[in-house]
Amino acid sequence: AHFAVHSLKDVPTAELEGLTLCAIITRDPVSDALVLRRDLIGQYRGIEELPQGSVIGTSSLRRRALLAHLYPKLQFKDVRGNLGTRLGKLDDVGNNYTALILAEAGLRRMEELDYHKRISQVLPKETYYYAVGQG
Repeated sequence: AHFAVHSLKDVPTAELEGLTLCAIITRDPVSDALVLRRDLIGQYRGIEELPQGSVIGTSSLRRRALLAHLYPKLQFKDVRGNLGTRLGKLDDVGNNYTALILAEAGLRRMEELDYHKRISQVLPKETYYYAVGQG
């Protein structure tokens, strides 16, 4: 392979000359997931229970806009890096994150690292829409 994309949502919608979409793997779960900071696990059952001013980490404009609409009491802060880096930033209380919103599929694909065990809540597809091509 010359190039691989981890999610179809990250592929341009307009056809690009010289780009061939030659394989699509079986789709994984499409939902986004709430991952709480380790010391908060068990204190909250879901995003709707988080207190006013809780800081949610996400690097996605789509997620931020949708969450701000559904949960105006929450604050949002950019978070970058691979999953391990992001989870490390979350668990460092000095960074002031309460939780992260991450793709459920990405957490489950890292099965050997047990990242899927960090999922506190899978956000409901009926009210929290996932990206086209996600999963």
